[in-house]
Amino acid sequence: FFNGVAVSSHSACRMLSPGERQTSDSQVRKIHESGGIIGMMLWDRVINPGRARVDLDHLWLHLVRVQGLVGGWDSVGLG
Repeated sequence: FFNGVAVSSHSACRMLSPGERQTSDSQVRKIHESGGIIGMMLWDRVINPGRARVDLDHLWLHLVRVQGLVGGWDSVGLG
């Protein structure tokens, strides 16, 4: 399989916004273990479905969840 650095861009946490497009906790951990980055998107339909525009408080929940799963901010990004 793949032995390089993995990146998940334009992501959201599946635990906070259920759906196949979102990144699972196990995927977040594996990406981090590879030295990669998980970039959270700013699209309201994925981050916080049902809202008229992006809710930055909800985006923060996604960022903090990834940070908590990997134990730091090195693997957390926007975009």
